[in-house]
Amino acid sequence: MTIPLGTGIHRRMVYVELEQGADFASIEKSIKADPYFVNDETHVTQVKSVDELNDMGHGVNLVRKGVSGITHNQLFEFNMRINNPALTGQVLVNAARASMKQKPGCYTMIEIPVIDFLEGDREELIKHLV
Repeated sequence: MTIPLGTGIHRRMVYVELEQGADFASIEKSIKADPYFVNDETHVTQVKSVDELNDMGHGVNLVRKGVSGITHNQLFEFNMRINNPALTGQVLVNAARASMKQKPGCYTMIEIPVIDFLEGDREELIKHLV
């Protein structure tokens, strides 16, 4: 589990279910030495069952308070609660569909116009969204 601490710093919570005879201390050391974890605060905890902890829910709370030009106290807040594997699948399918509206070639998601990710007639979408 990744817990953002701000400014790109994370706390990693790793839960391990050990096989019979496995040495927790050596596994913990290996995990903390792994390049994925080595630069973050990482806690490794032994549990009886990883399946009992499994939760596909994911959430974000983003708050930004600042200044826009000379206007102070601009506040933006975004909240999201999702099922991570389901949303990932939906985004991948949506990106595949949107890419089919492009000329043949290779594209990253930011190169595809936002409107191409939406289902429906382009002119109708513009009429309803503008």
